[in-house]
Amino acid sequence: MFVGDRTFLAGMQRKQGQLTISGFGGRSLLNEHWRATAFRETVEEIFHITDVPSQLLKALESVMPQQILLQNTPVKYITLVYTYDQLRQFLHICKKYLRASPHFTRFPQSAEDLVHNRLCVEHKGAEVSNIVYWPRYFTGKKVGVSDDILCDIVKLNHNLDTALCSDYDAFIVGLTGASTSTGLGLGI
Repeated sequence: MFVGDRTFLAGMQRKQGQLTISGFGGRSLLNEHWRATAFRETVEEIFHITDVPSQLLKALESVMPQQILLQNTPVKYITLVYTYDQLRQFLHICKKYLRASPHFTRFPQSAEDLVHNRLCVEHKGAEVSNIVYWPRYFTGKKVGVSDDILCDIVKLNHNLDTALCSDYDAFIVGLTGASTSTGLGLGI
């Protein structure tokens, strides 16, 4: 987890057809140390790299987390917490071992680069489509997205200055062929 004073970085991904905001991470490979799992999963999800060099994982150990959070609910869960300054170090190390990423035209050097310069890639195999800032002190359990803002996004992405959204479902189906009840497929 990469955190600032008021925000942290999160990934947007589809889970069961629904767009979800989540952290970076995943399950350990056989005999993989938990820190190596955290680094490998983060690199895979940020850069869409499937074969993370073991030398990179070892080099990332030099960036010590600010905090380690342990959670023993149904599944043991460990979160490494890094500041945005530490993220710069993390990215600098990654740049030494990774040549390119389908998500970036230029290798990111900061949280701002991860959020603003990431190409929206929502295809099979990409775990995370976008990286976003999320409020650090958000206490709500569920978040909805208003139809009005979704309509504005569709219009913006399709350069439709005067499109009407009074019948939102028909508008979305007409543009994308997708039903709003089964996911929008808008690449957002």
